[in-house]
Amino acid sequence: DTAYVAPENHAAIVGERGLLSAILGFNSLYQNGFDGIQSDIEPYYDGSTGEPTDLSIVGPFYLEIMSQIATRISSHRRANQRHFVFEAAIPFWYGMSGDDGSAPKQINYAGTRATMDWHLLRLVDSVAVMAYRDVAEGVNGVIALSEPTLKIAEILNKDVLIALETQKPNPKFGVTANLTVYEEGRNGLNRIMGRINKKFSERTVFRGIALHHYASLLDLQPGREIDETLLSRGVIWSKDAASGVRLWD
Repeated sequence: DTAYVAPENHAAIVGERGLLSAILGFNSLYQNGFDGIQSDIEPYYDGSTGEPTDLSIVGPFYLEIMSQIATRISSHRRANQRHFVFEAAIPFWYGMSGDDGSAPKQINYAGTRATMDWHLLRLVDSVAVMAYRDVAEGVNGVIALSEPTLKIAEILNKDVLIALETQKPNPKFGVTANLTVYEEGRNGLNRIMGRINKKFSERTVFRGIALHHYASLLDLQPGREIDETLLSRGVIWSKDAASGVRLWD
């Protein structure tokens, strides 16, 4: 929920009666508690209008609540002598140049000027980078889009999950066909995951793949069977694809 970016709403998460206090309190009482939390506060759009925000303005507010969460979790670990993971879901483009060729957005926070992904990876244990695409390779594929985050994680010794989308396309919520493997189905999902795992298996910070989300994954159909030799022969489209359904994953 983007509403938590605003300073007046931070207490709903990190206040004495906030959500984080409830979770950490539960863990203090029960040995078989939660393994950690994942924050999916998204500061880059306005929740009321859907319009993009200026990260140079709202970014520090977002980083502040993330810093408060990190501090509370660190104290919880010391007091209870148990591990508790703090993870954040982040978009792949935090550290990338703009479509117009502009430099990656730099955010001023705590005396440091850096990209948002750098700031966040200093605060959390792990990130799930939302590299939502329906192709693994290529300049706009999952592998290329995940690489900048992996490089920062290696510098800062943090963990990375690569997240894929399985929901049915719904442009109203920004889920377009090229962002989800819904059309490619389970077969396409398995192909893409296999290529990602093969590419990153030797990277020590790579911790696997996250799928969004459970309900749509259960409903995911097998998907189109693809003759992998067609592409090498230069065949991109077939009669079966004439309806506009894409042949390739």
